[in-house]
Amino acid sequence: MCPNLKHFEGAAFHLRDIIECLSPWVSHRLENLIMHIFKDADDPPEWDREVFVRLARLTRLEILDLSWRLYLETEEPCFDEGNDDEDSDVDVVDVENYRASRSKITRHKYDGVLHPTISLTLGAGLDLLEQLTGLRELRFLRCAQSMTEEDIRWIVKHLRNITSVAGWFNLDDHRHHKLGGILRRRGIKYIRHVVDQ
Repeated sequence: MCPNLKHFEGAAFHLRDIIECLSPWVSHRLENLIMHIFKDADDPPEWDREVFVRLARLTRLEILDLSWRLYLETEEPCFDEGNDDEDSDVDVVDVENYRASRSKITRHKYDGVLHPTISLTLGAGLDLLEQLTGLRELRFLRCAQSMTEEDIRWIVKHLRNITSVAGWFNLDDHRHHKLGGILRRRGIKYIRHVVDQ
């Protein structure tokens, strides 16, 4: 990557390729990083931490988007602005600045595939992102995660400029809604999934 690059958007990169790349990431002025990091089931868990080490050096990041990219042209995310009741209905919500071409967000039950990516947990190295003080948006739509209350509370406490978190926090539906409620009570919007058009 170019040292002066501020925005990088790619489709998918294999975790193994990132780890085996001997070149350091030199784009320390990067503000928007949009790429999916695909992970195989047999990839060593310590590789996640190596990616967090690299991400932590990008101290100007405002948007970190690890979402599975194939949905972008046909789908939109869903901001869940309802109460903590997982069965509550949510009306269409206007959301500014999510993507320039998108203004209406609708809630539907997500029933698609969740793709493997780095684990956004403290045990995997999430805490290394503490230096990303300007991070406003963290996205991992269509990515499998097993986040806990501790992970979400860490995000709220240490990533103080975060305004939205997008993704399915935990494969357990009840736990996912509970974690989303923590963010919502702190005034942080969360996108729980994408919906097919």
